[in-house]
Amino acid sequence: MMSSLTILLIEDDTVDAMLFWRRIVPKDIKLVQIHLTTLDDAVAWLTQHRADLIVTDLHMAPYQGIEIIDKIRSVSETTPIISRSGSVSLQTRMTLRDAGVRTHLQKGDDDEAVVLRDVIEQLMRDTVYGV
Repeated sequence: MMSSLTILLIEDDTVDAMLFWRRIVPKDIKLVQIHLTTLDDAVAWLTQHRADLIVTDLHMAPYQGIEIIDKIRSVSETTPIISRSGSVSLQTRMTLRDAGVRTHLQKGDDDEAVVLRDVIEQLMRDTVYGV
């Protein structure tokens, strides 16, 4: 049984990162919180470590959108990814899904915490029951 869940947050805005962690901390699951502010640092970290879930901003200069997902996938092929941004078009959301992003969240949306909680709980169930 998994005793904790490691979440890698790739977010260049420290205020957004702080708000993210405040919104999602579940009461009954121990989270190992890793926050990196650049995609390059995250790629380097992922070559040495494993996360159970990757949550990434889609706008981190010099990288944008699907390029960020592709770089993550180059070192972490199967880890679930959730993308976040201020807003994206429906077409971009579909492209992200095709690239293997589990879901896209709009930063600050009221549903963000609920969706993240659902994903975390599903990951815990998948691990416990071997689904």
